[in-house]
Amino acid sequence: MLWIATAVGAALGAGVASISRSVSRRFGGGEFWGALPGLARALASQSDGDMFLKNYGRLLRLLAAYLFRNALQIGASFAPVVATVVLLGPSVMEVYNRGATELAVHPAQNLQIETEGAVYTTNSAGSAIAPAPDFAGSGVAIGRAGLFEVTNPRRNSAWCTTEWGRLGMAMLGFATFPATDATGYLVLRPYRGDSNPLWPYLNDLEFFFYLALTVTSGLTALILKSRGR
Repeated sequence: MLWIATAVGAALGAGVASISRSVSRRFGGGEFWGALPGLARALASQSDGDMFLKNYGRLLRLLAAYLFRNALQIGASFAPVVATVVLLGPSVMEVYNRGATELAVHPAQNLQIETEGAVYTTNSAGSAIAPAPDFAGSGVAIGRAGLFEVTNPRRNSAWCTTEWGRLGMAMLGFATFPATDATGYLVLRPYRGDSNPLWPYLNDLEFFFYLALTVTSGLTALILKSRGR
């Protein structure tokens, strides 16, 4: 699956750069930068109020058009990436997580999950529960400071201390919950031998997908620029 994710990321990266270049050439943006020095000098030296307002209005119109073109360029470029992640991401992650051998716990701590008469406990390091729990419904976790509910251990879950933290983790595909005294900041996610610099926020499938996307988009942009396309 890693090779497939890398190939898809590379293809999307090439698409991002190609679409971005096409939109940039179609709509341009040189008018704003070309007019900016002259308008800046006129505004700095202008003593006539009407001319000052006229030049200032032109600057604002050029800036608005420039920002609109940039937003259009970014939106069009990343639309295929967003569509792929939103439409295919959840089902791909479900399949990938089925192969998990452990439930990773971050930060490491003693944790025990009880459900349906079964008890799952972290290893001596407190970094994971092995084998990975697999139960329907919900379970009760006993953490360092009390009890809290855990549902679907085959899903990425995060208990965050801030709303910005919840937003960031949700964008990474986590089910997010507000942290409590019982949980503190906590990440639970299935582990299947993943090893990358951004674990546990990205598993290997996600990491190589985004790495290929980033590298390929940059290289494609350089190639297109060197060819004058």
